Amino acid sequence: MKIPESTLKTIAARALQLCIEQISEGRDIEGNPYSYSSRPFAMPAGSQNISKGALKNLEKSKEVNFIKNEKSGKLWLQIQGGYKFLREIGGRSPEGDFLRWTGGMLSALTAQPNGDTSIKLGFVNQRESDKAYYLNFAGAGKSHSMWKFLGLNRENLQLLINDFTGSLIDSDEFINELTNQFLKK
Repeated sequence: MKIPESTLKTIAARALQLCIEQISEGRDIEGNPYSYSSRPFAMPAGSQNISKGALKNLEKSKEVNFIKNEKSGKLWLQIQGGYKFLREIGGRSPEGDFLRWTGGMLSALTAQPNGDTSIKLGFVNQRESDKAYYLNFAGAGKSHSMWKFLGLNRENLQLLINDFTGSLIDSDEFINELTNQFLKK
């Protein structure tokens, strides 16, 4: 049964809004809270995710060891306090501000109709899509930590259903389609 495209676009926009609100609240699609890791990790010193000010703060910190790769000669940072510490030193809250280090991933997040009866959440560029894949499905980092943010939790899914059940039932196009489906049987 076909849902009018204009209705699907409206549902997609509302689903996207709910997904972003859910991320801001710090909960994944299963209702679990997000938390940044305090386990040590290493990263290239020239990472694009570290501002010059944060790098200077890291240099002064006892939480960071600088390691030179003998093969490549490249400089790496070993951060003892984990990603949580990296966020703190970079001026980001480790207790909020989820998935917003550069803003690229959430800016690239879209929702759109997918066929006649569904919508899909996705990304407008491959780089952000790849990052989301690791966070949602494969797990990020050595520990394969998962932040399942791509979707709606039960509460938000129910809100979406409640928001649009009435508009679907009142749609002439939907009623005609439903009637045609019953007449075919």
